[in-house]
Amino acid sequence: MGKLYSNAIFALPKREHSSAGLEHLPYKQRVRGSNPCAPTKNPPFGGFLSYQPFMNIIMAIATFLSHLPPYQGALRPEQDKETDVLELVDKGYRLIVWNDEVNTFEWVIETLIDICGHERIQAEQCAWLIHLRGKYAVKNGDYETLKPMCDAITDRGIGATIESVA
Repeated sequence: MGKLYSNAIFALPKREHSSAGLEHLPYKQRVRGSNPCAPTKNPPFGGFLSYQPFMNIIMAIATFLSHLPPYQGALRPEQDKETDVLELVDKGYRLIVWNDEVNTFEWVIETLIDICGHERIQAEQCAWLIHLRGKYAVKNGDYETLKPMCDAITDRGIGATIESVA
């Protein structure tokens, strides 16, 4: 039979160098060229799906769809086609904090926690986005709420502006 492996967990016999009994391997069959990793046959759908279950699923979906009522459009019963309402919607404002080469990450994070009420992880993420993008909208809201925050941030030496959401 041969020698036993001495460093293995289980004592396994060492196989002598022989190709007998290896005919099942693709590279021994000389099928599909010289690539030893190529399969011997192409399974249907690349081996991912077989044909019959796939067709059963398609038929079940087709049967389900055939029993649905015809499409009536996107209108709900309570909607009326002739009534259009025009509403003036205030889109709001954004508090933008700008990147600079003066302020440290820790100072910006502490400022966002104190002034904007961010959690520490949210303030860290905002600081990274400010650093990477050059600016970032750290807060959304109405002008009266964001103006005192913008003034407090600029008082700490960090560039901040308020922009209207278009």
